[in-house]
Amino acid sequence: MLREKLHNDEIDRIDGIYDYKSPIYDEIQKIHITYFKKEYEGETYYVGGIQDITRQYESELKLSSKRKELSLLQNTLIDVEKSNIVSIPYRDKEGKYHWPQVIYDLLEKEPSPEDENNNIILNATDEKTRAHINEKISNMDKNEIINNESVKITTGTGKTKYLEVNVRNVYDEDGFIQQSALCRDITPYHEHESEIKFLTGVLQKINTHLGTGAFIWDRNSDLMIATDSARQIVHIEDRGNTPIELQEFRNNFVDSEKYLEALHKLYSGEIDKIDSIWDYKAPGHDLQKIRVNYQQLIIEDRELWVAGIRDVTSEIERENKIIAANKNMKILINESNHRIKNNLNLLLRFISLEKKFHTKPEHILDNLLGRINSLVVLHEKLSDTENKYDVNAVESFRKMTEDLYNIYKELSSEISFNFEEHEEFKLPNDKMMPVLLILNELVTNTLKYAHSNKITRSEFNSYIKKDGNICECFFKDDGSGYPEGFDPYKTTGL
Repeated sequence: MLREKLHNDEIDRIDGIYDYKSPIYDEIQKIHITYFKKEYEGETYYVGGIQDITRQYESELKLSSKRKELSLLQNTLIDVEKSNIVSIPYRDKEGKYHWPQVIYDLLEKEPSPEDENNNIILNATDEKTRAHINEKISNMDKNEIINNESVKITTGTGKTKYLEVNVRNVYDEDGFIQQSALCRDITPYHEHESEIKFLTGVLQKINTHLGTGAFIWDRNSDLMIATDSARQIVHIEDRGNTPIELQEFRNNFVDSEKYLEALHKLYSGEIDKIDSIWDYKAPGHDLQKIRVNYQQLIIEDRELWVAGIRDVTSEIERENKIIAANKNMKILINESNHRIKNNLNLLLRFISLEKKFHTKPEHILDNLLGRINSLVVLHEKLSDTENKYDVNAVESFRKMTEDLYNIYKELSSEISFNFEEHEEFKLPNDKMMPVLLILNELVTNTLKYAHSNKITRSEFNSYIKKDGNICECFFKDDGSGYPEGFDPYKTTGL
């Protein structure tokens, strides 16, 4: 119906999307058809363009993005003349070619009388392609179609273009009428695919040097290629090789302003690369430590920007543990050296005290043995703990008392210790050391001298507790007490 109206000049063109059911295929296709009348050298030709947009049409119904909708419409609802999609009856029964002006525009060539005897499209290809297409055309059956044959041509101005060509023979009841073709300029698509292929090749070569994941950005074409591992590391979706992925990546840095500032310095040439670790937080994912190695790469005079991406969260955690362990070890060594020095000084003081108050060698040796043994016990109590800096004061106080009792229990089998339990608390090692030294001296002297009158049964009570910021140590015995005339303020002892 529409075709008749076009032929009767009731309408000037047909341009629309139609359902098409091929006798070969079962599925219904969406076909975009443009069909109009063209006058050329006094002859009337009907020129048409046909494009299968089934997939694009189905995708269009699903897409919500305005940008994708517009892009789709531009690719599907196209004008035949502007997009260089031309269906032409180009060879008649007599073997003469008929070339409309749009083909000359496509080939960037001026018309010539000799063109009716030549296939000017194939003449623009190389010899190998020309032989290949001619062989296919010569072997075509009646119902056969040459579909989507891609050819490279050189235009009259020396430019390189890529065409998609479809060829078919048209018959009527009397036999062959003409041979028609559909030509489409696919240069932009070919260049796009070539660009992607080139960038992908570069990325594959340098990926191992950049990191676990990598991406490459061509600042001129605005194409961005990323490896799957890079997208997985930073949790971004494939956006069709567009800088949208880069934008998402930049926005997920915790300090995105500082990262953008670094990018500005890199692009302006103030710095030659970014190679640092950043806090990165993708929506719905945990905080990560991401190492980014970002720098410029010049290949064939093209300005490329390449980046390696590596998740170093686990590595940083391990390094921090090692640093903390090394720090602890250094403190332990210093503490051990300090403690050894203090113990040696104590031994010297013990010897000096014994020489001052005793004259008999056996008394001096016995007392020194007891004091040295007490230091050994004290050292064990301070060392036998996982935390070398904070000591359980209550437990250490109790065990110190019990161990000293075990050392001196031979003085009396009826000595008893009562330790009053209180809530446990911790003291720093350097604070607990003098507390236990005082306890050591106090318990030792009590066990040796509290019952000099040979009382066989004795009882000792002790505790240590914390009240706010005050640490209270208590020790009590039931010994014979101070001798008559004893003045504690005049004694040189504890």
